[in-house]
Amino acid sequence: MSTSTKILIIVAFLLLIYGYLCRMLNIYFFWDSKHFGWIMLVTGLMGFFIDLKKILEAQKKSPFIPQFFIGIIIVALGIAGGGVLLLNSSKAYQDLVDSIKADELLKNEIGTIKGLGLFPTGIGFMDYAYNVSYGPSTFSVTVRGSKAIKDVEISLYKTLPEE
Repeated sequence: MSTSTKILIIVAFLLLIYGYLCRMLNIYFFWDSKHFGWIMLVTGLMGFFIDLKKILEAQKKSPFIPQFFIGIIIVALGIAGGGVLLLNSSKAYQDLVDSIKADELLKNEIGTIKGLGLFPTGIGFMDYAYNVSYGPSTFSVTVRGSKAIKDVEISLYKTLPEE
């Protein structure tokens, strides 16, 4: 494994550990490190398979398995990225953002709401974004306030299209 891949994986684990500690210890600095850690970990995993592919090619062996996993990682990143874009552009999500910004209980807890995180988490956002299932889709979004940051669990309800 190349040095850059090792460094990427180590930094990813450090970011993940820090991101989860932020939530446990209410540290409000670099709260999104958890999301960046997961992205870096997947990127490091892809780097590992690229390094493995190079080694197999140098040994004149078939690089099919590393190529297969590289393809799966690329497709998964594309699907997740597309899901985030689809969700963020949906009318229901924008209505939900407006209701979060107007929530007085949340404002009292975290202060004036400054914004929401870029990366919703949980399987529910993929279900909603890609119309996988109808009914409630529950996922988590990070809400930034003037006093604190909080992960808020939200639900969007997708109804069957009218015929």
